[in-house]
Amino acid sequence: MKEGVLYSENQYLGRDRVWISVRLVLVLFCFTAFYLNLDHLISSQLFFIVGVGIIITSIVMMYMVLFRIEVFQDHILISGLWSTRVVKIDLASISKVEKAPYSTFFLIILFIIYIPKGRLSFLRVEKMLYI
Repeated sequence: MKEGVLYSENQYLGRDRVWISVRLVLVLFCFTAFYLNLDHLISSQLFFIVGVGIIITSIVMMYMVLFRIEVFQDHILISGLWSTRVVKIDLASISKVEKAPYSTFFLIILFIIYIPKGRLSFLRVEKMLYI
């Protein structure tokens, strides 16, 4: 852990249980389609290759850091795989914080909007998931 870091959290790209379930269903479909093809044509082996490819991609994605949050005494650093710049938020400049209820039926996506005049805005978008 870096010196002065009070809290550090990593969010990984492939560890969301909803998308893990989607990938597993796709893999099961591919392997079932390969197994049920009685002729075992060369074109049916494409299902096996796609299934193995999905498994390998899932394993790689489970270790890819999507973003990292580090809390220091006076600021917060947000950096990630997809961003080209590190966002530094001074804790003294936070003007308003609201507590919002959290529901497991919603997929909550956090957007960080950077305005060039030095102001950051955080938006939360909720999408309904039927699980």
